[in-house]
Amino acid sequence: MSDNERPEIGSGTRTKAIMETYGLTFKKSLGQNFLTDLNVLKKIVTAADVTADDDVIEIGPGIGALTEQLAKKCPSSIGFRDRRKIDSCFRRNFSRLCQHYSFTW
Repeated sequence: MSDNERPEIGSGTRTKAIMETYGLTFKKSLGQNFLTDLNVLKKIVTAADVTADDDVIEIGPGIGALTEQLAKKCPSSIGFRDRRKIDSCFRRNFSRLCQHYSFTW
């Protein structure tokens, strides 16, 4: 399946597939939740009113459901997270979308 044929990360199906592929687990007790409603994700990006000229700083991007939607409007972003295990997931899923995505631990 090509990148263009994959469901968006914000879909429950793709979220589950990414977690299984990369062996990721998350704990609700630590506030780790998934937003798997694409309509809500798109509304957040619309409300943020970001453009291609903006720089976005995202704290704790998780597996990137919001990042994916932001990257469509604003390909220059910086993500701060503390789990190196997610790095390969991000690089594979966002190298094409995010021209200047920086990973910071």
